[in-house]
Amino acid sequence: MPDDAVQLHGSSTRWAIDGDAASGPVRRLSEDRWFRAPLPDGGCLVGVLDGLGASDTSEREVDAAVSAMIDRASDPCALTDLPDRLFRAAEAAIAHSLARRGGTGSVATVALLAMRGSNGVVAWVGDCRVMRFRDRAVARLTVDHTLAEAHFAAGRALPPAFPHVCLRFLGAENSAPGLVSIALEPGDRFALLTDGVWGALGDPQIAELVSGTLRGSAGRLTRAAFLAQPSGATDNAAAVVVVVS
Repeated sequence: MPDDAVQLHGSSTRWAIDGDAASGPVRRLSEDRWFRAPLPDGGCLVGVLDGLGASDTSEREVDAAVSAMIDRASDPCALTDLPDRLFRAAEAAIAHSLARRGGTGSVATVALLAMRGSNGVVAWVGDCRVMRFRDRAVARLTVDHTLAEAHFAAGRALPPAFPHVCLRFLGAENSAPGLVSIALEPGDRFALLTDGVWGALGDPQIAELVSGTLRGSAGRLTRAAFLAQPSGATDNAAAVVVVVS
């Protein structure tokens, strides 16, 4: 979906949204996506998805997963029940797309922010991240489902050959999502990022890029991620920036 900025509002809360997805300079294809969808009762859903297949066919599975989640977003349900419905729909769409072409093994990581009124839910599978910027404080609301994070939490050293191995994916046997309920406050800013962005930029640089004018902020993040890798970005990138008012 192209870089874009829109304003949406619920009964008492407004959200302005900007998103961008781009292929890296040395990548022929991009399986990274961002998306938004209205929710019943004036809510809003935004998300990023990172496909891991690195082929033209895996792009089909990514697009199918995004379409399935947007379609299911219109189903009335509690905000905390929504992510599981969306992720199961995405997995079914991935499986159907794979079956049609006789393929196997396509998986994806995803992060969502669902908002209704002053309530929000963050959900994720894999290593896409959601960050919140409130006043001058930066908070990462997600915990990577990666081997590195698991070793860090257990106080163990990680073998250097496996820094970015994901333990959970959409379409994999273990796809249990993380889920965090949050309160939205005027002035909050959120960034939803695939690893092509956060893996290249530190938190201070992300915070600086998010703090400026909303329009074009997601594109600034993806471009900065590519420029941060002098030898050429080997990953794709997607970002969504949300401002609450």
